[in-house]
Formats: sequence, structure tokens, C-alpha cells
Amino acid sequence: MKEYFVGMDDFQRARRVSAMISANALVRIKDGVLRSRKAPIRVDRWMMDSGAFSQVTKYGDFIMSPAEYVRLAVRFQDCGNLACIATQDYMCEPHVISMLRDMGREASIRIHQRKTVERYIQIMDEAIKQGLRVPVMPVLQGWEVEDYVDHFFLYRKMLHEEALKRPWVDRFGCEVRNDRGLWSHAFDKYPLVNRPWIGIGSTCKRNKNPEVVSQILDRLIPLLPSNSKIHLFGYKVTGLKSDSIKDRIYSADSMAWSFNNRMNDGEKTRKGQVKVAQKFAQDIIHNNVQTSLDLVA
Repeated sequence: MKEYFVGMDDFQRARRVSAMISANALVRIKDGVLRSRKAPIRVDRWMMDSGAFSQVTKYGDFIMSPAEYVRLAVRFQDCGNLACIATQDYMCEPHVISMLRDMGREASIRIHQRKTVERYIQIMDEAIKQGLRVPVMPVLQGWEVEDYVDHFFLYRKMLHEEALKRPWVDRFGCEVRNDRGLWSHAFDKYPLVNRPWIGIGSTCKRNKNPEVVSQILDRLIPLLPSNSKIHLFGYKVTGLKSDSIKDRIYSADSMAWSFNNRMNDGEKTRKGQVKVAQKFAQDIIHNNVQTSLDLVA
């Protein structure tokens, strides 16, 4: 693992660490109107998260359209070093599916996988229209190991079908886009991006059961381009002690440092909290106490 992004919602601290900043922290809702933060944010290296969990579980769906989400990213893309933005994905944890059904929403792993790809397509279009200069990270969703494999092939199928509607010949002779330019994505047989960065979602509850995450990587890595970068969302110390996971991913993120600090009556000052966040990230990246997993066939 090369990078670890620390979840942050305090922009006085974010510039001191590699930060994962949620779109939710950059907007506010007043009188039913979505308004973005006006002031620039003080950051260094950072990634923008869609705020999927909070929005979908609270409202039943995203409160930001793909156009609004990309507009927000474009507004802040010159702040610090923005690495990428994650697509708006739909979580597939059983308790999330159950919660949404109780809210009267149609929800299942297959529905959420399709909606995630549909959002990715819309966000890719908006990224071109609005001049986003950083990659959009696609996110593979599922719960069981084979769900993630199915979602990979669903991405490939839906993106191929979409490309056929947009005649344009790329350098491989593939018709991929209309006159707005080439559409690079990580699921093409010959990806046009130099090194695709792909997220794996619904893993934050899997920290105590890393065997499943390792099995997901076993199945996905042979399907992805050999130089792919893999990101695990909400993945922290316990799961990353396994070399079969840590050594095969490029990056991960978590807000766990903040939770642990609050629960243990830790640092109260911003300066002290920055040190806690920095130490949390560095301990994970440089953790040499790794344990191999004995996986049952």
C-alpha cells in the first residue's frame, strides 16, 4: 500500500495529512436548496468522496445529481493536490439494503450495482462537459465475493453498450465516444488511462473478517489491468495487518482515527488531533506486523 487517506471534515487540519474529504462537508442544505462552500479549502493531497453512505441512508438516494457533484469537484479541484473523485456508488451491505426497503425504496445488490454504473456514466459525461481535470474512480460494489466479479462484468457490458451509442474511433479502432472526446474507463479490454484507480466498496464492515476481502482481491485482480491501483473504502488497522491485502492494494481510507480519539478521551486541540491523525496514517502505511491468512478453499 502506497497511500492512506485520513477522513477529515475540519479544513484547518486537512492540509497536514493526505485527506479523504466527503462531498457532504463541502455543501449545506438550506430551505431545500443545496449550496456549496464558498471559501477555498486548505488541503494538500486529498481525495473527494461522494458522501454516499450518509446521503443514501438518510434520504434514500443521493441529494446531489451527477452534474451537481461534478460541479462541486470542479469548484475545489485547484485546492491542494486533488488525486481523484470517487463515483457516486450505492452500498450493498445487508443492513443498508434492509434499511432502504423499510423506507419504501427498491433495493437489492443487483439494483444498486446497476445504479452505480449508471451514475458513473453520467459523472464521466459531466466530467468532460464541466472540465474536471482529475480521474473519476469507479467503485465495484457487492457483498459476497462473486457479487464483485458480477459487478466488474456489468460495468464492462454497460460501458460497451453506451459506447456503441456514441460513434468515435479511438487509437485501437474502437468506437467509444462522440465529438466531445475519448472516454477512458478502467473496464475496457484496452484501457486508455495510464494506470486505472479502482475502488472496492462495502468493505468497512469487513475489517474483522479480512479473509473475505482477500478472496475478493483473488477474484478481481486477474480481471483488472496489471497496473491497476486498488482502493479499499473505510478499511483500517485490523484488516490491513494482513499482507495478503495490504501488499495488493494501492490505497485505503478511514475515519477510525477520529472515532478512537473521541472514545478514548484523546486530544481536544486541533494541533493535537492533527498529530493523532498523522500517526494513525503513518502507523498503517509502515506497519510491519503483518499476518498471512490461511484461506479455506
